[in-house]
Amino acid sequence: MNKTITDNQQIGELGEAATRAQFLRMGFQFDARSRLEAGIDAIAEVMLDGQPTAKMIAVQVKSTRAGKYSSETDTGFTYRLKLEDLRYWRGSNLPVIIVLYREADDSYYWKDVGTGVGEGERRLIFDKTQDKLDRYALDRLAALTVPKQGHGYFVPPLGGGESAIVNILPISFPEELFVASTPYSPKKATAILHDADEGKRFDWTIHESTFWAFHDPRDEATRDIVDIDQVEAVDTGLFANHEDIHIHNQFAFLLRLNLAHQFGDDLRWDKERKLFYFRPQPEGLARSFPYISAKKKTSAQVVSVYTRNELLPNSWTDFRLT
Repeated sequence: MNKTITDNQQIGELGEAATRAQFLRMGFQFDARSRLEAGIDAIAEVMLDGQPTAKMIAVQVKSTRAGKYSSETDTGFTYRLKLEDLRYWRGSNLPVIIVLYREADDSYYWKDVGTGVGEGERRLIFDKTQDKLDRYALDRLAALTVPKQGHGYFVPPLGGGESAIVNILPISFPEELFVASTPYSPKKATAILHDADEGKRFDWTIHESTFWAFHDPRDEATRDIVDIDQVEAVDTGLFANHEDIHIHNQFAFLLRLNLAHQFGDDLRWDKERKLFYFRPQPEGLARSFPYISAKKKTSAQVVSVYTRNELLPNSWTDFRLT
């Protein structure tokens, strides 16, 4: 009986070859791995004016001859990642992207595998304009390789864009996180603390009848919402590096609450847009925030003040976040 090469094997090889050619056209180096690969087909290297940068991206290619992707419209579609792939990619020391190649329309779309939504199997949401694999994606791809640490990092423009300093707030975790059992729901615990006579603090979270905080509740008003004899200090790393997505989400939520607690005089939280913004100063004053740029100390105006009197006879002052 003659051996047969399946259509899946053929389109897989075609997709990797086509993706390699696309990366080369964009100015990247692209090195395919051996047939022993288990979820990463190739390594792409960022090039800057033809010079290798030693900045690498792991690439997994998924190919199809024709047909629509899940929930595909004129503007986008979704793609579901397998749980075993996610577990494999989670251990990578390189950023991992998935590239979707469709032979019928010679289309290439890409996405960072860490940007999906959902639990277990992760669902990626593709925008057909924003997520094309072409020269306009150069800066976004290069940004994946930049270490996200320090007070800011420089991303060189590769696709004709502008240079930028991205300011990131460094976070140092306390060595210990305090956990305790609690008989209260988050809503009930919040109500109890609102009625407390001493200093109120809400930099804590309750998950499945377990209280979490970076402060010792026995020394604060939060003693009223926990079982005092059940308070225990544990290694923060057990939560920060936990594999359970629910624990990850709760830990991230706790970090957000602590940020709000520590910078409450300067920042507010926008629930709808899910971001912090600078609070305006009283009496309609503009506000600037000092920081260290790439070369010198500088500042940025974070709250602007403007007066509008063209619509009403009496003018008023409004605050605009910038």
